[in-house]
Amino acid sequence: GVLRTTTLAEIQNWVNEAIQNNVWLILMFHQIDDVPAETFGTTPVILQGTVDYIVSSGIDVVTMKEGLSLMNP
Repeated sequence: GVLRTTTLAEIQNWVNEAIQNNVWLILMFHQIDDVPAETFGTTPVILQGTVDYIVSSGIDVVTMKEGLSLMNP
């Protein structure tokens, strides 16, 4: 889960580890806004940075259903 205190660098490390270890990474985001009191939220800047990094990494993005079907062919 991505929290208000989660940095973009941490998310990038998670993505890199998923690529390196060939594992399924599920990123869970909740409220996207600039309200610092919302512990389970994150900022639009962090979300956009995450999307940009994932796109640039070339990693496959799948839905939960697609991921499960890949695990259980």
